Amino acid sequence: MSRLVAWKTPFASAEWPSVCVSLNRILRETTIFVESGRRWKISFDYVAALKVSDESYDDNTRFQIERDEADLCSYLWLDSPWSGQFNSEHTEVVEGNFLRHYVLLGGDYNVEVLALGNPNIEIAEI
Repeated sequence: MSRLVAWKTPFASAEWPSVCVSLNRILRETTIFVESGRRWKISFDYVAALKVSDESYDDNTRFQIERDEADLCSYLWLDSPWSGQFNSEHTEVVEGNFLRHYVLLGGDYNVEVLALGNPNIEIAEI
C-alpha cells in the first residue's frame, strides 16, 4: 500500500475543510479552493489529471496515512501509481519536470491533482 506524506500548507491542520474545484474549459488551468476559517486558492503551473470524490464514498484503500500525520488535510503521494503511469510518458515530453500527486482530504470532497511545477497558495479574494 502506498504512503502519503505531509504537504506543508497554511491550512494543513484544518479539520475537514471545505474543498472545491473551479474548472475552466481547459483542465490545466484548474483551481482548488480550501476553506477553513480563511479561503485559500491553490493554482498549479499545469494540471494533467484531476479526481474529485465525495468524501463519504471515498474509502481511500489505495493509500495509508502515517499515524503522526493522520490529522492533516493536505498530502503529497510520493509513490503514487497514478503519477508513475503519467510520468513515464511525460518525461519524454517535458524532460526533467515530473508530475506530483497532491491529495486534499475535505469534509465534503476529496480532491487529487497531478500537476507540474510548484503550486501557488494564496488567500482568495471573496
